[in-house]
Parts: sequence; C-alpha cells; structure tokens
Amino acid sequence: MQNKGTDYIRRILRDKARQKRWRQIMLCLSCIVVFCTIYVLILPAITLEKKTTCEEEEQIAIQEEQNLIQEEDESTVQGDDSDEVEFVSCEPIEEENENVEDVEIAEDPEEEMDVDFASGEEDGIAAAADETVVPEAGAANGFDLSADTSKINDVKLSYKLSDSGTWQECKSDNDTLIPANAKIKLQVEYKDIQISNLMENYSCELTYNLPELMRNIKTEGGIFAGGNKVGTVTCENRKITVTFDENYLNGLKNNSRTTINGNFYAQGDVNLRVVPDTGGTTTVTTGNKTFKLNFEPDAVAKYGQISVDKTCTSSQVISTANGDYLAYTITVTAGEDGCPNVSVVDTIESSSDCVDSYAGISTTEETLTADQNGQKPYETIEQDKNHGTIRTNESGSMAWGIGNMAAYESRTLTYYVKLKDDVNLRNKEIKNKAAVYSKTYERAYDNTFFTPKIAYDMDKVQVGDFVTNENGTYTIKYRLNFTLKKDTSNYALKNFEFRDLLDAWDIQTDPKALPYISYDRNSVELYVKTDEASDYTSLSSETDYTVSWAKGNDDYITPWNDSNSNPTRFKITGAKGKPITVNPGDSYYVTYSVTVQPEALAAMKSDRVEVKNRYYAYASNAKPDSGGAFDQVWCGVNVGNYKWDEKKVETGTATDQTFTMSGDKYEYKSSESSAKLEKSDSQTDTSFTVPAGSYPYTVDVNQTLGDWDATEVSMTRIH
Repeated sequence: MQNKGTDYIRRILRDKARQKRWRQIMLCLSCIVVFCTIYVLILPAITLEKKTTCEEEEQIAIQEEQNLIQEEDESTVQGDDSDEVEFVSCEPIEEENENVEDVEIAEDPEEEMDVDFASGEEDGIAAAADETVVPEAGAANGFDLSADTSKINDVKLSYKLSDSGTWQECKSDNDTLIPANAKIKLQVEYKDIQISNLMENYSCELTYNLPELMRNIKTEGGIFAGGNKVGTVTCENRKITVTFDENYLNGLKNNSRTTINGNFYAQGDVNLRVVPDTGGTTTVTTGNKTFKLNFEPDAVAKYGQISVDKTCTSSQVISTANGDYLAYTITVTAGEDGCPNVSVVDTIESSSDCVDSYAGISTTEETLTADQNGQKPYETIEQDKNHGTIRTNESGSMAWGIGNMAAYESRTLTYYVKLKDDVNLRNKEIKNKAAVYSKTYERAYDNTFFTPKIAYDMDKVQVGDFVTNENGTYTIKYRLNFTLKKDTSNYALKNFEFRDLLDAWDIQTDPKALPYISYDRNSVELYVKTDEASDYTSLSSETDYTVSWAKGNDDYITPWNDSNSNPTRFKITGAKGKPITVNPGDSYYVTYSVTVQPEALAAMKSDRVEVKNRYYAYASNAKPDSGGAFDQVWCGVNVGNYKWDEKKVETGTATDQTFTMSGDKYEYKSSESSAKLEKSDSQTDTSFTVPAGSYPYTVDVNQTLGDWDATEVSMTRIH
C-alpha cells in the first residue's frame, strides 16, 4: 500500500496535467474555429463521448510526473506562464446500473439491510502534500455515522403494537401518537462511505449511536452478498456496529468499487424513562431527522414493568385454638422504570362462603410492620423504604397500599385468611386473585387456589363373639374406628361427633325386638392417638368428652333420666369448651356394649334375633350441603340359638316294632262334623305295633336351654 502523501501528490500532478492538456486543446480549437466553424462545433461532442478511466489518466500522470516534479519544489504548481493551477477532481463517467452490488443482512424476514457499492474515483482531498490526513467522522473504532450526517441519506422511525402487527412510519413534521408499549424500529440509510478510508482508518466498521428512546434493542445478524456471508451487525450499549469482512472489501476495491451505500436498522422497546410523566410528548433527534412523538400521559403507570406473584404457603390448613387459617404471600416487583402509586387488591373469587375474614385486617387503614405476630399481616421491604398500609374495602376485599416503587424494588406481604368452622369445606376450591395497580391502571394479577380435602378410614366392628350371661341375656361388644389420613388430608375436622343408632331410618333392629335391646350406658369409652403419639390414650368422660342419649329422635340429653325406657341412640362430643378436633394423622376409636334380653327372641318368635345399628361421623366443616353426617357404616350381629319346636323323621323300620306308652294318652278322633283329641284309658292300650317299612317321626317342643316353660302347645298335622 503506497504512502498517503505520495498518492496525494500524484492526484495533484494528474489534475495539473489534465488542466494543461485542456489549455492546449482550447488553443487549437480557437485556431480551427476561424477556418471551420462546423469542425469547432463537432469536436467538443466527440470529446465528451470519450470514456476515460482513472488508470489511463494515472499512466499519463506518471509519465509527466518526472518532468513536472523537477520544475516545482512547492506544493503549488505553476504553468508555463507561471499562473496558479486550479485543482479539479477527476470523476469517472459511469453508466446506469453499472458496478453496483446489493448486499443484504439476513436478520429479520420482514426487512433487508442493503449495501450498494459504486465504482469511481475517491473524493478529492483539498490539502497540501505535507499536511496530515485526518480520518473522517472522528472515532478510530468504526466510522461513526452519528457524527457525520452528510453520510446519512435518510432516517426512518417506525412503530407497531405487536409482533404480528404492521410497522407504521412516524413522520418528522407532525405529532405522532404512539402507545408507550409499542415496538420501535429505527432504519438508517447511509451513502458515499469510502471503502479505502473504512478499511485503513476504521477497521472495516460502521457505527451508529441509537437514541435514548430505544432499549432492549435487537439487531444481530449476518451481512450476505450473493449467498455468502460478508459481515455482521451487532448492538451493544445502544450502539450499532456494522462490520464488513476485509477480504470482501478488498475484492470490491480490486473491481474498481470505491464507495459503499446501504442501510441498517434496529428494533426495541420504548425507554419509558425519557417519556415525560405528564403530557407524554417528547422530541427525538437522531441522524439528520427530528421526530416529535406523543406517548400520552402516565406512560410508566400504564406500561412500566411490574409483576405480582401470589402464593398460598399453607400445604395444610393451619389449625389453632382460635380457628383455621390459610397463609398467603404477595410479592410485587417493579421493573427498570419503577412504578408510581402502586397498590394491590386481593379478592376471594370462589368459595367465599368458606372464608370468615382476612385475619387481623379491618376497614380501618393501618400501617404495616415487619414483625410477625400470630396471624396478623406483616410486610418485608428493602432498607430505607417505608412500610405500606393495609385495610379491607367496602366489598370485603383486602387493599394493600404500597406507594411509589423505585426501579427493581421488591416487597412482600404475608397475610392470613380465616376459614369458617360451620360450613362444609370439603372439596370447595378457594380461589383468590391479587391484582396490582399503578395509579388507577390494573397492570398485572396472579391467582392462587387451595382445595380443602380429607381422606379417612372409618369402620364399625364387633369385638369378639357375643357373650351369653348367667341371667339369660346376651352382651355384644362394638368398636367404632376413625383415622384422618395425614398425607392425603389438608385440614382438620372441627366439632367432630361419633353417633350410633339402633333405629336408623334405613338400617334398624326389628321394632318388635327393640324394646328388649339396650345400650350399656356405662360401657362407652373414647380413645385417641394423635399424629405425634405412638399409642392410644384413654380420654376422660368427665373432662374430655360427653355422651348424650336419645330415643327415636335427635333430642339428646345428658344423662339419660327415663327409668322406664331405654335409649335407642347415643352421640359422643367434646366436653364443654373442648370440642373434638381431628387433625390429619389423628386416630380415634370408641368402645361400647349392647345388651339383648331373651324376650327379644320371644317377641320375634324366632330362635335368634339380628341386632342392627349404624355408626355416623359428623364434623361441622365437612357436612354435606344437605346437612347431617359426612359418612356412615353399619354392622349386624345375630344372637340366640333357641328351638321352640322341631319335627324329625328317621329312616324306615326294617321289621315290625312294638312301642309301649306311659302317662296320659290321647286319641285323635274325627267325624264329618268334627275332629278332636280325646283322652284314652291309660290302663289299656298301653302299646302299639308298627309294621316294617314305617317311618318314625319325633316332635321336640321347647328346647330353650331351660330358659322357658311351655304352658300351652298346639300342633297341627299338615299333609
């Protein structure tokens, strides 16, 4: 590569030679005009059509350079007549569409970044040979188009409302109304960038500083020409850098292309920090254009980044002596612009009938603290920040007032919701929504869900076999079991009750036998094994639970005071002020006895009687919508083995047999008018003979294990 000073001198000599040549031509033409006017008119046209290349002129200049350089010692060249020679730049004549090559950057299918290369001589440098050549546009790392608007052909600013929208061009001469959440695109068209200058002084790079209006900029891609990658486009710190491949630029130079034209673009979001909060109008100057833009008021409040994250931190309902609670957290985080006048409204959107209240929060606004105290709300904030406020509004929603939030500020509210004890919670999805507002604009929201669930084991069993007592009564022992499963239950059962009925509406002991069947009221006992315990513990009927009794209805009383009748049902509840609460993992069982009088069998006229009774489980927060128990099981036990009468037939006799009778004898006599038994003379006919082949019958009466006397027996033979 030749020295820049030498190149400069060569240009001067070439220009001087051209000027000298033209003077000679003009002198000849003046002479010829006198003799031939027609010839004088034709000669200039011929001269203009002749194409001249810089290489041809350079050869002529080199030949004349040796003579000229000896004649001059200074940078100002004198003619033969000692007049100063004017410098005239040599511009080659180009035909249309000649020596132009398109280069595109394959970065966005919607747009192409084009680069044009023009053939021709470099711009003339109006400086003396001994002067320092200063690089264009100042910066050493890339040619800065921002600093030299003469190299910018046009700047276009566009916006669109979504990724699938259409770009709308902003006009520089009017007040363009743009939503502050729009996407922004800036396209720059540059021109007449000298390839040699770009390579020698700017590392083959063009740069452009984007306006502060843009952020989150995206414009990376490759530069392609003829399907080949010839460079890259990148953006860092709001500065675009277009880097061309050096070999590619050398190839252009070798093909006599000396300047480069083209365009590039960048896309991004609106930098809300530069948008005035009031009015929303701002002016943006970039390159050789100025744009007046209107983003409307409250741009940050409407479009500033802010997020809300709501979480139910309770894997299980928190059960305390004061009630059941769910714990929640709401975290609000501002983006890079901060956010003005922030507040959060939390609303129970489904199963609100299951919620009693926001714990520790009233309609009176209170300032939050960072102290955790039971189920009261508290706030976690950054240092040097002021705590917000908390209250409930007229609709029952919770309102958390935060105020202005700085860039990237985050704060968390922890609060509790109290659940009702007297409504069914089972499988009722509780959904609540936390909506964050900036001023009056709802900006974001988050929902959370909690579904109370229970899973349990429940059964009723007979303990051992029934017992026959010395007085002829029977005793049946029962056990009622209930376990609330720990892993598949997430809330405790409140005001739990065990109930047992001999006279349930669907499963009951026969009413004829029921008066002779009764509960042993002194046999009822309750046991518990909590989740933490290893074994069951007996509870006290005086301090821990109460047994109540009823007959035929649900009017339970304690104690039973009717000495003339027996209760047909009982229930076990917690003692006064100590309701039974079954937590996940807890197990309970009840034992009791039932006594069956032998009169029950007589009333049934049967050798046995089936005792049926049903076990119900109640809880105030698990009852079905129709009320009543949430589950039920039953058990049936047969007692007794009496035979009031039995007729047996034996095998036929093989020979004649004689039977002797003792005691009173009766003869069955029948006639057309009557049939009756008559007592026979016991002194005669004391025996009878049965022929071979006869079948003997035996009739047993009153086989009641000695419990009963048969005072009157009537038998009828049925053929």
